[in-house]
Amino acid sequence: MAYTNSQCFSLRLDSQMLISDIDRKRLELLNGTWRHDASSSGKEVKLRVRDAGSNKTVIQVIDCFRNIVEYEILFSYETPVAMATFDYGVKLYRTTGKYSQTTSKHINQWIQMWLDYYADDPEELEELKENVYNVTPEFLEGMIIFGRSNNG
Repeated sequence: MAYTNSQCFSLRLDSQMLISDIDRKRLELLNGTWRHDASSSGKEVKLRVRDAGSNKTVIQVIDCFRNIVEYEILFSYETPVAMATFDYGVKLYRTTGKYSQTTSKHINQWIQMWLDYYADDPEELEELKENVYNVTPEFLEGMIIFGRSNNG
C-alpha cells in the first residue's frame, strides 16, 4: 500500500501494538513493533509520515485530543537518528552512533533546519542550542516507544 506525503493514520493504542497497516517498509525499521508507556494506554494518536528528502523520512506523532505534534523522528535510510520533542519548548536529540557520511549530513542538516527556524529570535535560538542532546542509538530507539518511556 502506498501513502502520500503527510498522510495521517489514526490509531487506538493498546499496551503493545503491531502497526501492520502502515507502509511496511518504513516500519521494518523497528521490526514493525511500536509500544508505548502503559500510563498512556488507550491514547489515540495519528502518525504523519513524510518524505524529508533523498533517503530521509520524518514520522510525526500527533496527539488527537489536543491536535498537536508531540514529537517527530528523523530516519536516515532505515535508521532512526534524531528526534524533536515539543513538551516545554523544543528539545532536539541526535544519536552519537557511527554512521555514513550521508547519514551524518542528514542529522546535521535537520538540526540546522531547527536552528535556522529560530534564528530570528536570539533568546529562543540560544535556548534551543542548549537543548540539543547527544544520545546513544539505543536511547533514541527507546524514545521512539510511544509515551517516550524506556520501560517497554
